[in-house]
Amino acid sequence: MDNDKICTIAEQRSHKSTTAKGFPRPNPQIRIAQISRSAANNSRPARLHYTRTLAGITGVVTKPYVGNAPTFPPTGLGKGVDNYLDAHGYDSSSRLHIMYAWRENSGIQDFIAYVCEKGMVESEAQWLWQLIIESC
Repeated sequence: MDNDKICTIAEQRSHKSTTAKGFPRPNPQIRIAQISRSAANNSRPARLHYTRTLAGITGVVTKPYVGNAPTFPPTGLGKGVDNYLDAHGYDSSSRLHIMYAWRENSGIQDFIAYVCEKGMVESEAQWLWQLIIESC
């Protein structure tokens, strides 16, 4: 590693073999923290947010929008769901698929099967289902 770009700080912890509550300490007892000087100097453009479909990330926005940022009409699934989809950069097609999956499927298993078929990972589909039922 280039020592000009990475500062490494090692901190030796106590030499006791157990904690105050009697639990064994992990070994080795060294904590390493690495700080990138290039990150501190902002030499890379900031990632403001991703753009994505249900199948994954399609792009990275690194500059603020000039004028108005793209907006999408409400999904009807609740403000929390809309905020989640906005924050994660989901496109209009993904929003339509999620709305369809909610309205046309009878339960969590059908919902998950539909959105996962379109590319969403199962853990996110389960989380999104929970968010929808709490919002509707």
